[in-house]
Amino acid sequence: MEGRDLLYKYLQVKFDLLDNKILSELLTKDYKEHQPSVIRGVEEVKEFAFKLKNAFQSQRFEVLDEIQDADKIVFRYIWYGIHTGKFYEWQPTNKEITTHGIIIAQIKSSKIAETWEEWDFAGFARQMSADKK
Repeated sequence: MEGRDLLYKYLQVKFDLLDNKILSELLTKDYKEHQPSVIRGVEEVKEFAFKLKNAFQSQRFEVLDEIQDADKIVFRYIWYGIHTGKFYEWQPTNKEITTHGIIIAQIKSSKIAETWEEWDFAGFARQMSADKK
């Protein structure tokens, strides 16, 4: 599987669009996900996908740009979900929430070894905290 396909399927799992049982096909055993002040392994990716599934209906994402070299691929994406369940401290708003992100994946032996991800947390939090209308 090419880097682009690996990363696309990984995001499908993370956003609960594919069964997380395929993570072993996509990720190395010592996989690490880096976000600001967070490092996650495979089990934490599964937990995060579960939290998203319970808080957001109709999740989807679009890849807006991609760049690839010999061992890394970068996606700039937009994510959408309807906030119908509690997500951390945020109560449901029943609104569509969107956020933009950039993810870099390092590929080793035809699997994802590490990812680095930045996303618009401030914009996400602003939408999640807005009064229901």
